[in-house]
Amino acid sequence: AAARARRLRSRIYAKRPELRAIAERCARAREAAIADPRLWLCNRTNVALHTLLSSKVLGEGLRAVASLEMFTLIAKNVCERMVAEGAVPVLFNLLSTSNRSVPSQKIVGHGLRALLNIAKCDPRLCEALTQQKDPDALVVLVDLAYGAHRDRANHGKLWDALALLSQLLTTGPASYRTQLAKGQANG
Repeated sequence: AAARARRLRSRIYAKRPELRAIAERCARAREAAIADPRLWLCNRTNVALHTLLSSKVLGEGLRAVASLEMFTLIAKNVCERMVAEGAVPVLFNLLSTSNRSVPSQKIVGHGLRALLNIAKCDPRLCEALTQQKDPDALVVLVDLAYGAHRDRANHGKLWDALALLSQLLTTGPASYRTQLAKGQANG
C-alpha cells in the first residue's frame, strides 16, 4: 500500500510540480512544529487567549483575534475554551468599540468570523454565546451589518455579521428576538 501511494504521488508530482513544493513545505512545517512546542496548537491558543483577555495594545489584539479565528475554524476544543474562559464578551466589546481605522476594521472582520465559527461549532456553544452580560450584543451586530452595507468595501463583514445574527437568532432564546426588535425600534 505504501509503495502504491509513493508511485501515485510521484505521478501526480510529475504532472503538477507545484504540489511537490506544497508537500515539502507541509513536511517542513510539521517537523518544525514537532521540534518546537511553542508551535503546538494548544500553546498557541493559550498565548492568543491570554493576549486577547489581558492586552490593551491594538496590534497584539489584532494578532490574537486573527489567530483565534483560524484556531476556531480548525478545532472545536478552542471554541469551547473561548466560551469557558470568557473571551466571547471581550470579542463583543472589541466589536462595539471599533472605529473606522484599518486595524480596528481588521479586528472586526476576524472577530466576526471567530464568533461565527463558535456559533457553527455546537448549538450549546451558540446558547452560551447568546447569554452575554452585555444586553446590546445583537444590536452591535446589527449596527455592524448596517455600517458594512453602506460601504461596498466591507460587504464581506456584512455577510459575516448577518450569518452570525441568523445563527444566534435561530438557536438563541426568544428574549434575544425581542431585544433585537427593541434595538431596531430605537435605532
